[in-house]
Formats: sequence, structure tokens, C-alpha cells
Amino acid sequence: MTAKTKDGKEVLKSEKIYMLHAGDSRNEGDQMVYGPANKLGFLEDNTFQPLQTKVESYDLKFPEGVKELDVNVELRFQYDKEVGTIGKDSYILYKTSKKVSTR
Repeated sequence: MTAKTKDGKEVLKSEKIYMLHAGDSRNEGDQMVYGPANKLGFLEDNTFQPLQTKVESYDLKFPEGVKELDVNVELRFQYDKEVGTIGKDSYILYKTSKKVSTR
């Protein structure tokens, strides 16, 4: 999600990644551990669930003197954190733009 002023200045950019977050039982960071004393488990599951609606909201802080922002939202499916090539490494599922004003 990006928000830009009329002249194209980006005032807000936000990303959210929906995926399973795994970790070890001792919370020792991102180091991979093996063995019966260190169990891997899911710490958080914020994936998209079948037949459920996901709603996100953002608080937009308008810069001084700006009355209107262009907000662009893009939902992509990708296997890696990096976007890569659209159509090969990631796929745009939904894209929309909207003008938001303080009026």
C-alpha cells in the first residue's frame, strides 16, 4: 500500500506479508536447530484462510497543507520475500487505487 500526494511525493508505504511464522521452542532467533530438545513450531499464522474475508486498515497521516492523497493497494502472491519479476516470481491478484481526502 502506498499513499502519494498530487505531485507524486510518497508519504506512506506499508507492506504486510501473510505467511506462517515458525520458530524453535527456545526462541533462539533464526538459527535452525534439530533434536528432541528443540522442537520447531508455528509462532504465528496470519495466512489467508479459505472462505474468510481479511480486512486491513491503515491510519493515514496527511502532511501539512495536503488535503488529498492517492492511495494504491496491490495484493500479490509470491513464494519469496522479494517481489522478483511480476508474472514469473510473483503474481498480482488484486490492484486498486482511490483518492482519499480530508473533506
